[in-house]
Amino acid sequence: MRRPLVVGIGDRQVVLTGDGSAVANPFADHVADTLSGHEAFAASAAIHHAMGNVYYFVAERNKAVSHYEKAVALNPGLQTDRWLDFGYAMSNRGDDSLLHSIIQMETGQESEAAGEHQAAMDFYREAIDLDPSFPGAYNKIAWLSATCSDRSLRDADLAIRSALKACELTNNRCHTMLGTLAAAYAEMGQFDKATEFAEKALAISPVDSQEEYVFYVERYGEGLSWAPFGFEDDEAFDDEANELDE
Repeated sequence: MRRPLVVGIGDRQVVLTGDGSAVANPFADHVADTLSGHEAFAASAAIHHAMGNVYYFVAERNKAVSHYEKAVALNPGLQTDRWLDFGYAMSNRGDDSLLHSIIQMETGQESEAAGEHQAAMDFYREAIDLDPSFPGAYNKIAWLSATCSDRSLRDADLAIRSALKACELTNNRCHTMLGTLAAAYAEMGQFDKATEFAEKALAISPVDSQEEYVFYVERYGEGLSWAPFGFEDDEAFDDEANELDE
C-alpha cells in the first residue's frame, strides 16, 4: 500500500489518500496542471519533486522519474528522503541501483551514530559501488575522513577527493557539500581553500545555517581545523579526541 500523500506548493494543495488504486491518471494530470500554474513551476525543484510524488502515487513510473530527474537537476543537494523517493521510482521501473545505494548510506549513518566508524565507512563505500552518481555517499566519506573523532580514520586526501566529487555531482550548488569540502581542506592544513569554500557555502546557505558557516569562515581564517559548531576550547576538544583514540 502506498503511503497517503499531501502535495502542497504555496496555497496550492492536493491531498491523495488510500492505496491510489481509485485515483485515475487523468486526475494526476489535473494535479500537474494545477501545480504547473504556479509561476515558479519550471525552475522549482520542490514542485517537480511534488509532481514526481503524484505520478508515483498513481503508478505512472516514467512520468514520476521524469519529474524527480528535473528536481535533482535543479537542486542536486536534495535531502536524502527526497532522493529516496527518486530511488523508489527508479526501482519500480527496474533500476535498483540508486535505491540500494541510499539504503547502504543510511545503514552507514546508523553505524556512525553508534560510534562504529569503520563499519560506517565500509557502508558508504558500498553505496558508491552501487551507484557512483549518488553524491550523498561521497559526502559522507568526505565528512567522516575529515572530522571523525577516531583520528586513525582521518584521511585528508581522501576527504578532499570525495568532497570534490560530491561537489562536482551537485554542480557546486549544495552548501552542505561545499561545507564538507571546506572541512576537508582544513584537515589538510590548506586554510585559504578551507576559508574560500566555507564562504561559498555561506553564500548559498539558508538563513538557519548561516551562523554556523560564519563560525567556520572565522575559524579557518584563523588557521584552525574543524571542530563542532560553537566549540571554543580547542585543547579540550583535542584531549577528548585523544581519549577516544586510546
